Amino acid sequence: MFRRGLHFSDEERIAHFKALETRQLASSYHENFTLLYESLSILDAKASSLLTFNAVGLTALAIWLERIPLNFFHLTLDSAFLCFLISCGLCLRIVWLHWSSTADLTNTDQYPLRLLEVRDERTVLYRWAWSLAVGAVVVTTLATISHTFETLFTVYFNWRWDLVEDATALSTPGF
Repeated sequence: MFRRGLHFSDEERIAHFKALETRQLASSYHENFTLLYESLSILDAKASSLLTFNAVGLTALAIWLERIPLNFFHLTLDSAFLCFLISCGLCLRIVWLHWSSTADLTNTDQYPLRLLEVRDERTVLYRWAWSLAVGAVVVTTLATISHTFETLFTVYFNWRWDLVEDATALSTPGF
């Protein structure tokens, strides 16, 4: 799933790069580099956005975790927190700055293949980071739904059990 459509052997990368050369979109050496760098820029932008999203999720969970006792609910939110943290780490790995060395630039046959390799590696990292963030959102959503129902039942049953005999007290559920 995470590696679908990517190229992890030299033969696959060479075949992909040759296919790019035959396309009108990438008909010259310069356009091949432009296409690869645009792909890397897209990955950087997506990873930066996901990193921002993860930061918001971490902040919300940190506030929530501070206020609840250590129990199964806390452990559930801790797992979501860890998923967000790991996702952040992967995003930081994706946006790592790498400049081409002189050796890269002089090796005109291998350099484009190396760029394709970098793109594919970062794509896998992004897919893992995205999946972890989605997992954290799902866990947080389920925990929130569970917490909301627990709160509703607690409020309702406390209101029902703490009723006074006076009929005028029946008008509001304790708010």
